[in-house]
Amino acid sequence: MIIPIQQFEQFQQVEKVEINPDAPEIERLRSQNPIYTDMRDKWDLYLSAYEGGASITNHHHVFKHQRENVEDFEDRVKRLHYINYCGPLVDFFTSFIFTETIQRDFGSNSTFFREFVNNVDRRGSNINAFMRTVSDDMQIFGMSYVLVDSPQRPDSVEVVTKFTEKQLAIRPYWVLIKPTEVLDWVADPFDSLEYLKRVQFVTERDGNRTVTFEKYIEFLPDKITVNYIDVSDQTKPILRADKRQELVNQLGMIPIEVCRYRRSKRMGWLGDSFLRDLASNNKEVMNLTSLLQEFLYRQCFNVLAKEVDSMIPEAGAESGIEGTSNVLEYPKGAHAPSYITPPSDPAHFLQDERRSIVAEMYRHAAQDTMNELFNGGKASGFSQAQSFSKTVPFIATRADALQDTEYKLYSLTLQYLGTADSTGGFDGKVKYKDRYELTNITDALSQLTMLFRDLAIPSPTFVKQEMKRLVHELDDKISPDLMAQIENEIDSMDFAQWQQIQEEALVGRGVSIAEQQKPKSSGTMAELKQESNNAPAGPTKQMRPRQNKQ
Repeated sequence: MIIPIQQFEQFQQVEKVEINPDAPEIERLRSQNPIYTDMRDKWDLYLSAYEGGASITNHHHVFKHQRENVEDFEDRVKRLHYINYCGPLVDFFTSFIFTETIQRDFGSNSTFFREFVNNVDRRGSNINAFMRTVSDDMQIFGMSYVLVDSPQRPDSVEVVTKFTEKQLAIRPYWVLIKPTEVLDWVADPFDSLEYLKRVQFVTERDGNRTVTFEKYIEFLPDKITVNYIDVSDQTKPILRADKRQELVNQLGMIPIEVCRYRRSKRMGWLGDSFLRDLASNNKEVMNLTSLLQEFLYRQCFNVLAKEVDSMIPEAGAESGIEGTSNVLEYPKGAHAPSYITPPSDPAHFLQDERRSIVAEMYRHAAQDTMNELFNGGKASGFSQAQSFSKTVPFIATRADALQDTEYKLYSLTLQYLGTADSTGGFDGKVKYKDRYELTNITDALSQLTMLFRDLAIPSPTFVKQEMKRLVHELDDKISPDLMAQIENEIDSMDFAQWQQIQEEALVGRGVSIAEQQKPKSSGTMAELKQESNNAPAGPTKQMRPRQNKQ
């Protein structure tokens, strides 16, 4: 059989096609959980709405009008600007939580954690700065992952001491992981992770050149695998076998904690973003603002019309261009052109709609007070207090999630140390504020005065605990050593003696609380007359009676 030359050349071309033997593994590493694929664009929108700027003022987020030509649409996109409401709303809750003092008692592991919290991620972030970022991500994406990691401990080192920690650089640290980095995961019915795959885009020096890698880390309870794909040439990805690592999981579990804003009802593992609806609202406000701009650009410039003897264009005139520097001419004797002013009703409608959406955004975020301030409204102190009372539960819910996550992170950190103190778990205490309606020290003192002195609660433990909390509220900059000394002094206080002092301070003499609170009279006329006679004379009664002249 004779094969035609054209067909023979096709066979040769097929034989020359290079088949990448690593293609199946690259495809496996790049595979995504279906839920991740569904959420990726939404997470990008939430992050863009929070950050603002060029990430949202582009073609992807502007709605093109059906009668708008391409050139006009491009011009409108160039003029686009974004009034950011999502960012300040997220920042408000985070700032409010971390403006208040967070009590941390590290128990038997105080020596280690007092130094650890000054740099929890080996990047110089203290505990408050790190947890603020967790709070932001939790609200933006609905959830935030935190990995507790540590360099591999040599088999010869059974217990991590302070000396070996610094000498071998095997100190544990925390790593913040965004949901956009977690391509795939598997969790059991009790929310324990059985598998997790993280992707990062990193740039490293490889010999004399700079190489861009896709770095994949796969976590399993017994091992951690690291793979690199060289994507310097996007069309020819290369799996770098020489950089592959397979590490023993020291803990026998995946050391990642998840902090959720609110668990999703539809996708139980994921969290619902605080910006789930607000991001779309803010995007709509941006589009309405863009349309309002069009009214200004289309209608704010007037054109001068004048009667001329000839329609012959003069030198330097540009035909067909109208603006503030030229005129519209019509022949002498002809009817003057009529000007039709477009109605302003659509612009007013757009303004009202935009204002309504902004108000609804603040209401949705339980921020009536911020809405009043933004719109220039003035409310009484009582009205503001009532509005803020709606916000308090939302702040407290976020604080509870952060408190629970931080406690779990301390427990995971101890497991890496392998010390005797860490075997029993974290025995310290983390306490975020739970009474956010108390917005200043005066309110706190007023409540404590009522509890301690007026109600005279006979509980030494409660009184001493509240005293410690008040000290933290008054000055959270006190050094840990000095704070420990103050708390020891409060614990050693003689409660009976202190209570007696409070009773005497109430009226300046040792009268019991019960006696002070007894009614002075039953309200009968005889008792009122007696009280009137016993009352000290005022200035009027002290005047001398007038002497009659003889």
